[in-house]
Amino acid sequence: MYPSKEEIGALFIYCPDSGSLFWRKPIANGAQPMLAGYVKKDGYRYISIRNKKYLAHRLIWILFNGANPDECIDHKNRDKADNRIENLRLATREQNASNSKTYKTNTTGLKGVSFCKRDKRFIAYITKGGKAKRIGGFSTAQEASDAYKKASLQINKEFSPFN
Repeated sequence: MYPSKEEIGALFIYCPDSGSLFWRKPIANGAQPMLAGYVKKDGYRYISIRNKKYLAHRLIWILFNGANPDECIDHKNRDKADNRIENLRLATREQNASNSKTYKTNTTGLKGVSFCKRDKRFIAYITKGGKAKRIGGFSTAQEASDAYKKASLQINKEFSPFN
């Protein structure tokens, strides 16, 4: 269970310019407030409170909205380090996934585009409702990417990474 809004406010100072949380209590007399937490390999900042790890963006959401939501908290600009409150929004798992970066295993380097060796064409596809939908086959990766971008804007609206 995440700490309350009051507890978070008592422990941390929120910097609106960076979206960072700083410990209110300095380590030494006269010391500057220290940046709270650490960044793990997944790119998210974690903060330990009483030996329990919490996601910094969730603590910030609670600080401003009073409760830890059941939904995902999406970084609008896809930057996991940017925890400014104006960059955070509630999202379903599907919306959050649609705003994610291209997977490392993607061989084309383009979101929603794969290469079909059999047909020797680039395939554009989009996932909606947990099912991949084929948009079409294209001669070039750029054509497939353009088709994916258009479909993503129509289907995912403000959660499209191209919005």
